[in-house]
Amino acid sequence: LVCFDAHDNLESFQFHTEKVSVFPVFRTKLDTYLGIFCNEEFKSKVESHGLTGISFGEDISNPIGEPYGVSH
Repeated sequence: LVCFDAHDNLESFQFHTEKVSVFPVFRTKLDTYLGIFCNEEFKSKVESHGLTGISFGEDISNPIGEPYGVSH
C-alpha cells in the first residue's frame, strides 16, 4: 500500500505481511530495489548476537541516520 500527497511525494507505504513474511530480508520495486528491508525477527537476531557492520533505521528518507536541516 502506497500513499502520495497532493504534490505526488511519497507519504507512506506498507508491505503486505503475507507476501514478505517468508523473507527475513528483502528489497522492493518501490525504491528501484536500492533499499534493503528486514523483519523484526531478523533485526533482533542481529542485535542479540552482537553482529556489526549493519545499521537499522526507520526513517527511509534519511537512511544513514544523520541529523539534517537547520538547527536554531
